[in-house]
This record gives sequence, structure tokens and C-alpha cells, in this order.
Amino acid sequence: MRLEDHRSEHTAAHVATRVAFDPKFAPRIILAVSPCRSGSTVLLRAFGGIGVESHFQQLKNLLRWSLLGQDQSWTIPSSAGPDLLMKETIGPFTEAECAFNPLQVMLDVGFPTEKLHVVTLGRAPLITWASWYGFWPDRAPMANMIKAFVTTNQIQEQARVLGIASTCLVFEAFRDNAPEAVFRSLFQRLGLVYSPLAIQGWDASPGFGAPGSNIVLPVEPDRFITPGIHDRVKNASQFAYTANERALSDVKPTDRDAIVSSRLPAIYESWRKKSVENLQLNINGA
Repeated sequence: MRLEDHRSEHTAAHVATRVAFDPKFAPRIILAVSPCRSGSTVLLRAFGGIGVESHFQQLKNLLRWSLLGQDQSWTIPSSAGPDLLMKETIGPFTEAECAFNPLQVMLDVGFPTEKLHVVTLGRAPLITWASWYGFWPDRAPMANMIKAFVTTNQIQEQARVLGIASTCLVFEAFRDNAPEAVFRSLFQRLGLVYSPLAIQGWDASPGFGAPGSNIVLPVEPDRFITPGIHDRVKNASQFAYTANERALSDVKPTDRDAIVSSRLPAIYESWRKKSVENLQLNINGA
């Protein structure tokens, strides 16, 4: 199938036409938004571990099928419980993915804003790029990552302007604090009850995406699947922060310079400061 990237229907408004929900039984949705490779997949494990049904980028999946000329649909579950996690990442391959706004999808579909809580996730730009480059050296240029950061930042600002509940979490919070402390603080802010199963005992629970795991995976188009990209999370028995220094060593000096001279350090620093404020944790600079 030919990949379309610049057609007008590949927008949040178009994706919203493929989403349905029952207003009478709508759960509260925790909408986690981030540039790709920001550590967001581990949230599925953590939230699933405490019993919150957690969905892997259902909205971006609709966009991707649309990019291939096929329209799929998705109905927001009404029987999953009072809370639902939706992990949505921005990027990496096409302009449409890097400009995608899942919050706007929820607004366009008419989802009540009082039942939304936007969690902005971020990771230091250099290590984020190291991960992008490591997995997609020929498919995801730095311009795409820069656009993904900018779009994520715009979504955070949109939530603020509209008065939608929001929280910021940079992945470096796990570098500077125990995982239990981070998740306790995050869950408290979200009104959720912490359990040790958020960070450990994963090997004794149903497999990633298996029945009973509370993790729901969509049927993704093969064109967008990166083999092995989530194996570390899928195979882990507990949460573990990884600095990935080896990946950093592969970053070209010119790429380092491009990041330093871009808006990304300032965007990340704003997320870090907001994370400190929201979670009341110490988080050092990148």
C-alpha cells in the first residue's frame, strides 16, 4: 500500500470521526502524550499493574491506517472501570504523525473535558534522539523529532488554556528518585491508589497485552511496526531506569549541535520544572 502523508483528511478531526463513546458511561481518561521514545510504554505496565485498563495508542493507530488508505474505528470502552489510560505518542515516521494531536481528537469527538487528565511525558532531547536514531536511522529524521517535541508542548499548552487537568512527568524523575516515589506521587495526583504491582512482580502477571494484563493493544499496520522495540518492557519483571549511555555514544557531533541550537532544550527544561512542581520531587537538569 502507498503511504499518504499530506492529504487533508489525515488530521485529528478526521480521526475523531472514527471514534465513538457512550456519554452516559464514559470513564475518566488519563491521556498520556509524549514524543516517541520517552519511556511511555512502561506506563502501560505500571497502570495495568494497579488495575487500570491501559491502551496502546489507539488514536494514532487510526491515523496510521488512514495514512494507508484504510479507515478503522474504535469505541472507547465504557465497562473498563472508572479510569482508563490512553498512551499516545507523537511521531516518528511521517509529518502527519509528528503533528498529530490526540487531545484535539478527544475534543472533536465531544468527550467531556472534566473527564480528561492530560499527562505530558518527556525525556531529555539528546537521549530521545539517541533512541530515535538507534531504531530508525533512515526513517525518522531529526526534523521529525523536533516537530514531535513542539507538538507535545502545544498539546500541554492547549490543556492549560482550556483548563483541562494536567500533569507533567519527565523520565529523568526515575533517574533521580526511587520508582516507588515517582509512581506514588503520580498516582496521588491522579487520584489513584498505589500498589507495589506498579513497579514489580510483572513476571508473575499475565504477559504484556495478554488477557488479564489490563493492557490493550490494537491491530497495527505492518508498515509501522518496529520489531523488538518494546521487548525490554515486555520481558521485564520490574521497573528499571536505564540511562542507555551506549546509545548516546553513537550520536553524531553534528546531531548534538543541532539539538543544542534547537528549541528542544528549552521545551524539556519547562517540562522538568513543571514535573518538579507537579510531583514535588527532586529532578536534576539533563
